[in-house]
Amino acid sequence: MSLVFVFFFTGYAVAALPENPMKNAKVGDWIEMKLITDQDGRLTEQTLRQKIVKKDDKTVTLKSECTFQGKKMVASEAPISLNKPYYSLPTNSVGTLNEGDETITSVGKSFQCHWIKRQISFDIKGQKITQVTTVWSSPDVPIAQVVKMVCERNEGGKKTITTQELIGFGNEK
Repeated sequence: MSLVFVFFFTGYAVAALPENPMKNAKVGDWIEMKLITDQDGRLTEQTLRQKIVKKDDKTVTLKSECTFQGKKMVASEAPISLNKPYYSLPTNSVGTLNEGDETITSVGKSFQCHWIKRQISFDIKGQKITQVTTVWSSPDVPIAQVVKMVCERNEGGKKTITTQELIGFGNEK
């Protein structure tokens, strides 16, 4: 479950896109991401595969399958509104630290990406948490348009770095 949390939570780093990227999605579109997390020197590996399984004028249904340390987790499906922004910043966001354009090579293909680095800070049970996330996105990637993401989180002096990279995408009907 932590994989899905990381993927969607760090999505807050992406600027609000002018249009929800899911509007262009087709049933069968899929992506697969690899996540490596370094938490005080302890490495964990996860993969996330997301696929559009249903679509109508108002919603898409996204199926997420996660493998954590080689073990398959329970798959889940979630409806996503097409009438709302897919990404938005929480009110406690510090905002954009930097942004630019860069070519990223992944899965044997070069992607023209826009990257954005954002910071958010919040408290959980009195503990201050700061998270800086850099996301490289390309409209050539289905689902959420993410090619790569690096999230650095400081939680009470404990540093966690999660790197998420695209390892596959396509359409299967």
